[in-house]
Amino acid sequence: MEILDLALAERKLGKQAKQFDSLMTLNRDRHEEIKYRLRQRGLSLVQIARDLGISAGSVTAVSQGHRRSRRVEQALAEALETTPKELFPDRSMGRKKQ
Repeated sequence: MEILDLALAERKLGKQAKQFDSLMTLNRDRHEEIKYRLRQRGLSLVQIARDLGISAGSVTAVSQGHRRSRRVEQALAEALETTPKELFPDRSMGRKKQ
């Protein structure tokens, strides 16, 4: 019985690892897209950070999906003339409607 439980647990962890890898690729792709779109507008993550009075690393962490910050998400969305919900659709759960 324990071997079967262990096999099921390993399979579940394998699926979770694949989902995580897929999400991280998506976040890297989105991060690169955000940087590209900002450059097209003559902006950068560093400029967004300066405007907010925070470190560039903090803005990068949000853009890459390592952290969440409504303030940073809103600033990025405004700079790209979109909404946080459209820019970060996977993060909109639990967010108040705007």
